[in-house]
Amino acid sequence: MATMVGFDPSDQDNNDHQKAKYLPGEKYEFKGKSYRYILVEDANLAVGDVVMPAAVDNYTVTNDYTGGNAIALIGVGVATSIITDGQYGFVQVEGVVDAKVHTDTAAGDPMIGPNATDGTAEVMAAGEEHLVFAFALEADDTGVAAIRLQIGG
Repeated sequence: MATMVGFDPSDQDNNDHQKAKYLPGEKYEFKGKSYRYILVEDANLAVGDVVMPAAVDNYTVTNDYTGGNAIALIGVGVATSIITDGQYGFVQVEGVVDAKVHTDTAAGDPMIGPNATDGTAEVMAAGEEHLVFAFALEADDTGVAAIRLQIGG
């Protein structure tokens, strides 16, 4: 069960000062969207970065596919604020959110976590059905850019 928060988690850059107040791995809700309080590993997060698990603890995440500690290609959330490596913050885990995706994403495409460019969701290929974490709600054919994804919790 998620707990309500009294501020917008998507507007909290570098949330380490909140560490004493929130529990890592817990879900929090704000205005119909759900967020998870996480610890960033390996790289800084930018707004729109898709994150993957970096440990089995349910809260350590990374956007770093190319040289980081990602342990699965499944996306587990999207950064809605800047969070630096080694800091705590919130990623959105349910609801509609802007996220980085690769060129030629079509509306309705099933999306998986980064497997080519750090922080960027990819369109699912055959045999990757088990890695789907979201669906594109609109097309993007201009390169790595933000589009809207529906993230399941």
